[in-house]
Amino acid sequence: MSNSTGAMSLSEHTQALLDFSDHFRHATAGALTSTRQYLLHEEMRLLVDVLPAGDRLVIVHHGLDGNALVYGLSFVKATPAGGGLDFTDPGAPSHFLDKGYLRSITAADWQPFRTAYRTQVLVDRGDGHGFVPLTDTDARSVTLPWDTEIDVMHGTTVQGETGPFRLALSSVSVRHDDSDGGPEGFRHGIAFHVEQRRITGWYPMLDDSTYDQAPFRFKADDYGSLCPPRCSRFQR
Repeated sequence: MSNSTGAMSLSEHTQALLDFSDHFRHATAGALTSTRQYLLHEEMRLLVDVLPAGDRLVIVHHGLDGNALVYGLSFVKATPAGGGLDFTDPGAPSHFLDKGYLRSITAADWQPFRTAYRTQVLVDRGDGHGFVPLTDTDARSVTLPWDTEIDVMHGTTVQGETGPFRLALSSVSVRHDDSDGGPEGFRHGIAFHVEQRRITGWYPMLDDSTYDQAPFRFKADDYGSLCPPRCSRFQR
């Protein structure tokens, strides 16, 4: 799996959502729930803006409560190096997403969610062997750039449009090779996209068109770096 920009079209996003539901499940309860959750761009910006502008990253941590996914978030400042971004891996989130709000959480309080995810989630790699437990090389978190991707995606998508808007955070899955040291086949990724409130409800602001000067317009932001194998580095 490779993508030079991180932008995910409507068709790609739809398929990645289906692939996640087909290839990940709870060991005893079956289907995972709360795979898509929502928050406001402005609320996440408040936490990101504590850091100096430029080369800031959003890390989404995988957790589980029963058979419901829990998303933890960390915000770090990175340093450009060798065509990528290096940073200190926080190991655990500083906040978690709870009914649309980002609430503080300690590493100790996060640990049960992380342990439940690692021990109760099964994956079908798509290799014909069916569902198997996660391994030590499966991602516990996904890293995405704020300044050049998530924030740009939001800004270029809402430009000229009428709100209100919200960010959707979704679990997605695409096939990977093993060139980065991670498992071959389907892995657990994260995608952000913008939704718009209309009279009849919320609608994803996604399409399959190409915008040469704004590659993230009406696109989701995905293809982040997975940890493991890359736990202190973001690289396309």
